[in-house]
Amino acid sequence: MKTHRWPLSSAAQLTELYNHQTAHIPACYPLSPHAFQQGIHTPPTPTYPYKTLQLEADQLIIGETNGKITAFVHIATLHKETISGQTSRIGLIRFLTYPSNQRSLGQALLTEAENYCRKLKLKQIEAFSPASYPFYCLNSRSLSSKMGHVLALLGLNGYQITPKYFFMGRQLTAENSSNPTLPNPSLHITVAPIQTESKWPNLQLRLWHHTNPVGLCNTASVGTFCQADSAQDHAYTTWIKVEPQARNQGLARYLLQKNCFELHKIGYQFLYADVRCTNYQAQMLHLQAGYHLLDTKYEALKELTP
Repeated sequence: MKTHRWPLSSAAQLTELYNHQTAHIPACYPLSPHAFQQGIHTPPTPTYPYKTLQLEADQLIIGETNGKITAFVHIATLHKETISGQTSRIGLIRFLTYPSNQRSLGQALLTEAENYCRKLKLKQIEAFSPASYPFYCLNSRSLSSKMGHVLALLGLNGYQITPKYFFMGRQLTAENSSNPTLPNPSLHITVAPIQTESKWPNLQLRLWHHTNPVGLCNTASVGTFCQADSAQDHAYTTWIKVEPQARNQGLARYLLQKNCFELHKIGYQFLYADVRCTNYQAQMLHLQAGYHLLDTKYEALKELTP
């Protein structure tokens, strides 16, 4: 067992290992070496509450067993700026994998990654975040419960592990995706397909009360996150919102049902959504709309001591 460092330009050689590690994770699709190499160089897209996310000092650390590459960790520096103007600079484990029966190898990689951050005088390190791989677990990119051995290793090393999202999904068929009736005759809906390079367009639904917007639902093709052929017929709802003055009128339920109907009409066969673990109302809403719990995603954070 030994570890050594690789430049980011050699990342394509890790594609098979990545695909093997993520094969059992919902919404993780097999990648070609080109797609893997290209994807990890894609700058992270800020999501609320961040204005900017910038990666620097990327480093691959490789683990070998009997001359074969069986593990790797991708470590980087992440500069974050929130919408309110607060800035921070932390270490980020963009990805970590090792065989579940080789804890000592995983430990060696994690220790080297943390020491790498210490040399850069970083005081915090987080593992898996919106700045991780763009093709891993769609928009949240949080650590999947299906990588339980990685989750356990982080916990044993003092990381604060917090459940963040329930990952849900449902099939889209003619039988379960009928066109719902507007809950109020004073409302109207606009349906806007948005063309992308994927097989099917993204979709935006806007709900209006006369001329006032009261609801919004945005859904993206999974093909915008991953180029794999098997991802093209799957969709992912990135945002759903009902304005406060219009809540408790069945509008969120209507948007979910209308979204399923329009996506099935386009040609999508499956729909995903991330729901915060603390948002019980949204969890109930999605489960009542036919979604099933597929995964739980976690965030992991550690204060680094010198």
